[in-house]
Amino acid sequence: MTDYAAMTQEELAALVQARDDSMVALKNKTKDFVAKSRAEKTELQGQLDTAKAKIEDYTSKLMRAKELVVASKKEAADAKEAAAGAAAAAAAAAATTAAATSD
Repeated sequence: MTDYAAMTQEELAALVQARDDSMVALKNKTKDFVAKSRAEKTELQGQLDTAKAKIEDYTSKLMRAKELVVASKKEAADAKEAAAGAAAAAAAAAATTAAATSD
């Protein structure tokens, strides 16, 4: 334990000055830490915003690709159905022609 009563005024003043200097240094370190943390937060927020925008862009592109695939499959099914119908009509016409020729 320090005996402050036995200290001279100069020694007490030096202790008070050292304490004040320490408090100022701590205050400055705290300000620097807060400023650095805010800058990092701002940078990370920018990166997050960029990532969100890219995700939205990729999502919209994927949805568009999905729509194109679905439309293409429907178109192919319709074409296949139309070709089958045309083949059936051609077969019916050929059968009709064959029947008319054999009479």
